[in-house]
Amino acid sequence: MLAATFIVLASTFSVAFVEANFLEVRRPLIACKEPRVVGSLLLEKSSGKTLAPSFHGVTDSKSRALLTTSVKGHRTPGSPFRFTECSSGVMPETGAGNPDGSITYYGQLRSDSQPDQCVTAATIGRSSPTTELVSQPCSTTDNSGLISQWFALTEHQVLGKPSTYALNYVGKTAFSTDNSTYGWTSARATNGARQIELVYSKDGNISTGYSATIRP
Repeated sequence: MLAATFIVLASTFSVAFVEANFLEVRRPLIACKEPRVVGSLLLEKSSGKTLAPSFHGVTDSKSRALLTTSVKGHRTPGSPFRFTECSSGVMPETGAGNPDGSITYYGQLRSDSQPDQCVTAATIGRSSPTTELVSQPCSTTDNSGLISQWFALTEHQVLGKPSTYALNYVGKTAFSTDNSTYGWTSARATNGARQIELVYSKDGNISTGYSATIRP
């Protein structure tokens, strides 16, 4: 009888221990809303030329789909993306409006046909002056791992209605004190594709001649 009681107590303790450990390792998740905007992702050059990036069968050395605009001189078909506003305790969040009346939202840029796949920076910051953009499963855990998938969407309005949506890559947490920024560019890859890349600037002074928007 004593042995049986000991076994029951031991089993109860084991379950409680497992439950306690589960609670300890559990991480908070980001909270995301319905898409703020769905439309074509456009990379616009100061000269007026417009590129329509998409994930269209071109992959990197790790078999991740690359964000490209053409392959061997042929334009790749554009595809819609959705910007999903998300709340985080680690990354910058949507706040009050900007001085010019625009509003900047923060969150993830997702494929509209595969909303569980996010546009992701392959490398971050000082490790490389430029970085490719690849398709990766969207992260939902609220930690610094979100850096590679966190974007800012600035909504400009005319007569009280949204008119344009400017897109930028954030590249740092809400607690960061550095002045680094990222710009957009287009570059020729070794596989014959023209891909979209981010250009890192440590001091925040960067002009690539390109800007990105989402056009509904």
